[in-house]
Amino acid sequence: MSQCKWVFKLNFFQLHLWLLLLLFREASHGVEEALKLLNCPHPLQASDIYSLEVGSVYPVARWLVNHVRIRIGVTGDELDGGLGAAGATFESRYSDPEEKKLMRMHILEEMQLLHKKIRAAKVDSVVCRLMLLMKSLKVLEKKELDCQSDNIAKKSDLEAKIIHLEEKITNNCDSKSLHDDLDHCISISLEKLHLAKKELAARLRMLLSVRRQLEDVPSQSELIQYEHRFSELNINIEEIHRQTRKYYATYNALLELKELMLKETSLLNSLNSQFQDAISDTAGRLKLIDSTGGILKGIKQKLQKVQEGIQADQRVCNTLREKYAAAAASQRRGSSRLRALQEEIARNQRLKSELQSRNAATPCEVEVIGSL
Repeated sequence: MSQCKWVFKLNFFQLHLWLLLLLFREASHGVEEALKLLNCPHPLQASDIYSLEVGSVYPVARWLVNHVRIRIGVTGDELDGGLGAAGATFESRYSDPEEKKLMRMHILEEMQLLHKKIRAAKVDSVVCRLMLLMKSLKVLEKKELDCQSDNIAKKSDLEAKIIHLEEKITNNCDSKSLHDDLDHCISISLEKLHLAKKELAARLRMLLSVRRQLEDVPSQSELIQYEHRFSELNINIEEIHRQTRKYYATYNALLELKELMLKETSLLNSLNSQFQDAISDTAGRLKLIDSTGGILKGIKQKLQKVQEGIQADQRVCNTLREKYAAAAASQRRGSSRLRALQEEIARNQRLKSELQSRNAATPCEVEVIGSL
């Protein structure tokens, strides 16, 4: 039971420490002065506390936890005695079950308020980020230890080889075997160097490929430029398309006019050449009347077709006029709202300046009243 109490105390102090570092970042200068008063051996700046730099905060936190452990070990008996006395006082003060129930409800309300404050301060995301950074720090420390152990092993191996070669030299060993050993060591070292160069080249190729991929990804400014350019191209394409449709419509109208003029010319030529022969007998006159009626019928059909086109264009024009009127009304409403917004902003600025002047004048009035 006592061991569980100590574990609970230790976890409580650690949690309290991290909550203090997260919740009181604004009071970072005070934390820095408190660490100086505690004679902390690790330097910690206010900016490190505010930005939660794990490389600077973690050694200080570890020293504080060890300091708390030492403090708990020194004052453990006093805390046990104090807890026992507090428990006896609590039992004697709240012997009534109703009072105990009210006390528990009060404690639960305070805990809920504390949880609300923590959630309002958005500590959860910061704690998760800090936990991830601590995990990555542990992984990096493990890698560092592995690298150090590998370096120590290589160093001991090289020292053993050097000692072996020195022993051979001191023992007047055969120069041929000594040269063979040296050649063997040099060949092994060259092979390791070659493998290291290969690995370095592979890593450089990988780095270059990643860098090329990063360069292929456009930045935010480039995306904005591409968007502006695409919008300009779209506007140009729409303008060219509108002009092309206009040219095609003009060409079709001119082609139709040409056909009508050719028909009129051929009709006039035929009338000029055959009019005297047609009016000389009855059959010719009837034939002339029939051909003239057919021409009139074709002209009426053409006229009806042109009128239908004019009516369609008129409907399109009316629709565009309605849209223009709606857009103009919307623009007028927007302008009126913009003017109202500007007036409200000016009024807000004026009220704000008046409030600031009144707040600045209030301390002077208080000082005058106090002097009186």
